[in-house]
Amino acid sequence: MAKVEAFMRASGQSTAGSSQVVGRAQLEPLQVSVQATQDYTTPFGVLRGSASRLSVRSVAQVIGRPHICVLGLEEQEAGTIELWTNARMTAQNCAVYSNSTSSAGIKSKNNAVLSATLICSAGGSDGGKSSFQPGPLTDCPVLEDPLAGRVAPEVGSCTETGRKIVSEGVTLMPGVYCGGIEISGSSVVELLPGIYVMKDGPLVVKDSASLSGVDVGFYLTGANAWFRFETGSTISLAAPKGGVMAGLLFHEAATQPVAYSHQILSDNARLMLGTIYLPRGDLVIDANKPIADQSAYTAIVARTLRLYSGPNLVLNTNYEQTTVPVPAGIKGVGQPVALVE
Repeated sequence: MAKVEAFMRASGQSTAGSSQVVGRAQLEPLQVSVQATQDYTTPFGVLRGSASRLSVRSVAQVIGRPHICVLGLEEQEAGTIELWTNARMTAQNCAVYSNSTSSAGIKSKNNAVLSATLICSAGGSDGGKSSFQPGPLTDCPVLEDPLAGRVAPEVGSCTETGRKIVSEGVTLMPGVYCGGIEISGSSVVELLPGIYVMKDGPLVVKDSASLSGVDVGFYLTGANAWFRFETGSTISLAAPKGGVMAGLLFHEAATQPVAYSHQILSDNARLMLGTIYLPRGDLVIDANKPIADQSAYTAIVARTLRLYSGPNLVLNTNYEQTTVPVPAGIKGVGQPVALVE
């Protein structure tokens, strides 16, 4: 649109009328249209019944739908997707969507950069030209939550209550951890494959502790069921390959209170393979090193996503490099662009 507007301004020097450029995006099919309108006068004046307006429309259509790397579900707040102060988000071969209809539904400020194949806001955007690569489309359709139909794991009786691990080497079994799990000191914790239910308590990894697991998923339900990975911790996690949580690294219950804060503050959380699904919660990433860059793929569907103070969140879409499945609705089908009008 910016190029069309610049051309219209340049050519408008030889016309006496006004010009207008309007862009629109839609999902079914996924396409972007640009309509340029120019009022003009003829050398002989405007004759009765003659046209004095020229209108041209062009439509580019994506065949299929792009992969979703980030979908911010909150529809009213400013900054449903928000980057601040040197933060980076690099979404490889995929799209970043904000469902917020706010005029600042997606933000990238203070030297932050959001890069993706497609950046789309149901409302507007807040940030300079260098803050988005490419520039965001605005007035996009609100996307339905593609994971809303996922069946939740069954939550049985407590396997353990208020588990705290301090400077130990421990292997944990799947189960229902009432009161959550706190890992601290120099602990090294390995998770056996399966589902770990955090019921009425958080998952916290702090100090220099480490948490690792392959073929594992976390289900968050009840009061204070959130997660926080603190600065000195080491996190290495890959989602289940099958079962009710196939492809989901985190699954927040649909009945959770709104706006629990889930935090990735770790400077060593480079493997986070799978989909982080927080339909009621806010995901905050505030680290000094790359996040998730060693994952074949990472997708985020959350109420809001906010990056602060310098993290580089890398969202890959190398689906063929892993046996962890991509949830339905996350992976697109073909993305060539054709000029259809």
